Amino acid sequence: MNNNCPGAAPAYFQLRDYRPLEPGDWISQNAATGTISHFVTQLAPMSGVRVISVIRDRGTADELARAKRSLQSHGAALVLTHDGLRTTTALAGKRIVVAVDSVADDALAQDMAARLISGGTLVTAGFLGVPSGGAIALGKRSATQQTALIEWLAELLTRGVLTAPALEYVHWKQGEAGLKQRLKESIRSDGQGAVGERKKILVFDR
Repeated sequence: MNNNCPGAAPAYFQLRDYRPLEPGDWISQNAATGTISHFVTQLAPMSGVRVISVIRDRGTADELARAKRSLQSHGAALVLTHDGLRTTTALAGKRIVVAVDSVADDALAQDMAARLISGGTLVTAGFLGVPSGGAIALGKRSATQQTALIEWLAELLTRGVLTAPALEYVHWKQGEAGLKQRLKESIRSDGQGAVGERKKILVFDR
């Protein structure tokens, strides 16, 4: 699989392993601009499942509008801020069967759970988009199943059916001048800027 797209397999597991989903079902997810959520948004419609993406309230109106357009262009049926989730009437009558919480925000998770159908499933998928169960989910599958899944996802990526999120690579070498401060600034800024900004990948150059 393309090494630039590590979130595709965990996204597939989120859609398959926690609860059976049928065409016409809805799921909601926060951390919607994260890498795994990015792939969930694209994979879910392939099975007739619609996605509600919940994004942070911070940022300018233009930044929020761009994030919404981007998520919708990749398959999100609805894009809401947390405030919008609490107040919208657009979810009335929708069969929301799964809510995926990736940020450990109790208030947000509660508001997402409140929108589920009776007996719906709230999934804690790993804080801040970390796929804590991804390796376990893969390990539960046979070698043949693992190979088939990876080949299928790689084919979708190669054909452009799945697309990678925007990434920013920060290259570094041990002993490089000013390295410690540059890495600190990069880590500090990640997740603190505008909603939907490029995700940072630290790359060690030997």
